[in-house]
Amino acid sequence: MALLVLVPPGNEFLSCSIYTHRFTFASFVLFSFLSLFSCSTPETEKSSTVILDSVDEINRDSGGESVAHMRSADSTVEASMPLDDLLAEIGALWEGDNKEEARRFFDAIDRERLSPGWETSQWTYMRGLLFTEKWSGPELGLAEGSISALLIDGDDVWIGTWTGGISRLSDPLQSHTLRDAGLPTLAIRTVNRIRRYNRSIWIVRYGALERYDTRSGIWELVNGLPVNERLQDLCILDNKIYLGTLGEGLWVKEGREWNNMPNPGRFITRLELGDDGELLIATMNRGLFLYKARENTWLRPPLGLLEDANVTSVLRSGDRIVGGTFGEGGFIWNTKSSEMLWFGLEELGDLWVLSVAELNDLLLFGTFGSGMNCLNPVDGTWDRISIKEGLPSADVSSLSVDKRGNIWVGTLGGGVVKVSGDIYDTR
Repeated sequence: MALLVLVPPGNEFLSCSIYTHRFTFASFVLFSFLSLFSCSTPETEKSSTVILDSVDEINRDSGGESVAHMRSADSTVEASMPLDDLLAEIGALWEGDNKEEARRFFDAIDRERLSPGWETSQWTYMRGLLFTEKWSGPELGLAEGSISALLIDGDDVWIGTWTGGISRLSDPLQSHTLRDAGLPTLAIRTVNRIRRYNRSIWIVRYGALERYDTRSGIWELVNGLPVNERLQDLCILDNKIYLGTLGEGLWVKEGREWNNMPNPGRFITRLELGDDGELLIATMNRGLFLYKARENTWLRPPLGLLEDANVTSVLRSGDRIVGGTFGEGGFIWNTKSSEMLWFGLEELGDLWVLSVAELNDLLLFGTFGSGMNCLNPVDGTWDRISIKEGLPSADVSSLSVDKRGNIWVGTLGGGVVKVSGDIYDTR
């Protein structure tokens, strides 16, 4: 379990500059781009050549024999079938574009039969092959593949990048519509958040707020903002617009007037809707705040917990608040019992959590260096999907779940990955 590290109270700017938990937000973005050289695959065509080579290797290691009579949809997997033959058959089915049958065969593998080394590594590789689909930045029309924001909008996925790119992917049609390629520029144009409210898509950039009308197809630049830079997040609750900034605090617009809300401090990292009428506010140097807008009341975690944490991501799941931090791992705060659970290197493989999401009863944590980690709160088990499973980058900056139970993973340098929710039915 990770230990809670408290920064001594004092000047906000001192607290922010000492850590931001290791370095400032700007240097984090720079370091993210450097990670392209170590944690991501080249942004070219999908790596079908590598996949086919691996499948061929499986066939060679199994003597080149395939089990042709088992390729029909109504075939029965033999319990005594050698593992090498089963892996070879799965590879052959995949090459024949019969993914459902390949998944069924994969599901028949008893993990307890796997020996360490080759068998385990091939099982892991096949798992990623069968249950993930990838798009690099260029495949989406984007200049680069460092994803900073995702939004599920029906069958579409809105994608934003660190350099300001915006693309909308239609999953059923396997096509995309490009809004902005995000070509490199001296200006900071990072897309920090993409939101939908009624018929509008809101794009929160570092220095601008844009809105897209889904009916008319018209884009507009929103004017009259209280600040013009370091815009971080936006949330709409009861027809009030809440705007979080990284340095100028939290603002709320009711009618035509913007007003500053000083309580959560100046450095807002994330805004999320909680229970009815509740706003979750994550900060860079003051931890987490829960704001009951209709009662105008504030709630914080128990004294001494999360007080100075740099909270990057947060969501409400029943009585629990699930979140991630820079440098202190992930956490679950039970707002009913006041219990706080922490997860560190042992569970997550990394202390930097960039994103969180929920899939049915499973909790997902995206990390800066250790891929996506899944917690089953019922039995306390963990599962990791990272480079070995086929992620193009181990840095998971964004997570979102669609109505079909697919997990959309935004990576730093590796573009977007769709992970089938069925992957957790095969463990």
